[in-house]
Amino acid sequence: MQNLPLRPGPATTSPPPDIEIWKAVPSDVTPMADLFLDKYGGDKATRLMYTTSEVWPTILDTIESYIDFEREVRFMIAMDIDTRIPVGLISVGVVPDGVHVDDYTGSELSVYANWAMRAERASARGEDPRRLTDARLGLSDVVDNRSRAGQDRYIGRSHLVLNTFAADLEGSTGQIYQSLLTWAINFAQIRNWPIWAQFPARHVGPLVRAGFVRVGGFSLDLDEFAPRRAGLGVEEYVQMVYRNPRGRSNVRMEDLRGHRSGRGRRESF
Repeated sequence: MQNLPLRPGPATTSPPPDIEIWKAVPSDVTPMADLFLDKYGGDKATRLMYTTSEVWPTILDTIESYIDFEREVRFMIAMDIDTRIPVGLISVGVVPDGVHVDDYTGSELSVYANWAMRAERASARGEDPRRLTDARLGLSDVVDNRSRAGQDRYIGRSHLVLNTFAADLEGSTGQIYQSLLTWAINFAQIRNWPIWAQFPARHVGPLVRAGFVRVGGFSLDLDEFAPRRAGLGVEEYVQMVYRNPRGRSNVRMEDLRGHRSGRGRRESF
């Protein structure tokens, strides 16, 4: 297993000529947090849930905590095979019907990380983390509750949850997203499970192109969750499901490029 170099800045500055999907390992945590922050750090909801100094270390800590939870979570990276630099990430939670799973498994990364950070701080102060009153948790609670209600309403059986996905914004994002989502769809097809996703509307374009279908959504006035009216406006969230057409696979296993090359880490199912 190859250890990858850590990087302090963007994943890459040129379009990757070829991409493989590799299982993420601890040495990938820093570039994964960077990729997440590049994609979601400027979102109004992210800025409301976190202070500027909180968001990157909190996301990094959460990825680090769950990167080896293979039974419940799969973290994968899109690797530029020429530079050996991660240019994308995806996290998928495994939610079997009737089985208790960790809270992160069924959540979106930034929403869960916000709750986990504030619960840990409350415990350090001797407070009950189940009775948090931090103002910045209001939005996280509403978004997470809507997601879990949507999973019950629109799926109601064993499924996967797309916790997060991101691509290097300076690379060929279309190719990166296609490779990541192809892996996720094949991972779901092996189990004949649907995939649930809930994200702000601006981020769902790659999901639409991959075959996810909108099943619901909601809008939130972010100023209602801000300590003071900040003119943040309304955030629209989209709820989507990918369902494999019965009896056939619309994504070929050979489309996962890592199966062609013997170099480096391979896809993990």
